[in-house]
Amino acid sequence: MNTSKKDLAAEVKALTDGKGADVALDTVGGPMFEPVLKSLAVGGRQVAINSAVKRSVEFDLVDFYHNALRLIGLDTMKLTGPGIAKIMDALRAGFESGELKPSEIAAWPLDKAGRRLRRDRKRRHASQASSPAAEGLIDCSNFAAAGGRR
Repeated sequence: MNTSKKDLAAEVKALTDGKGADVALDTVGGPMFEPVLKSLAVGGRQVAINSAVKRSVEFDLVDFYHNALRLIGLDTMKLTGPGIAKIMDALRAGFESGELKPSEIAAWPLDKAGRRLRRDRKRRHASQASSPAAEGLIDCSNFAAAGGRR
């Protein structure tokens, strides 16, 4: 979803019949923190995995507790091989059933990798005010994974 052109919370709510997502894996953080939080359903959970642009965030605390939201921090650098395997095993059924879908992957030849990286960094720098991700695209790793269901 290109968040520089669309409101993340409105789009997520439209995709979930007005409910919002039960779980959001926020791999961007910073300026995307509050929009991701506003995209959650009542009782929703936001898992903060990274903060690519800003370490500090602001959000409406009253909305946070009125909607019984939960924030979970996850430091993936502390995961071990066996820990990752356990998580992957727990997710396996969702991927095998098609309820969870992997993110699209873009590939280009190695000889063009440096140019692509410079282009993406330039675009990210130019769009930091509205979106920290390259080209303003936010994945949020299957944001409403399982169709907004728990």
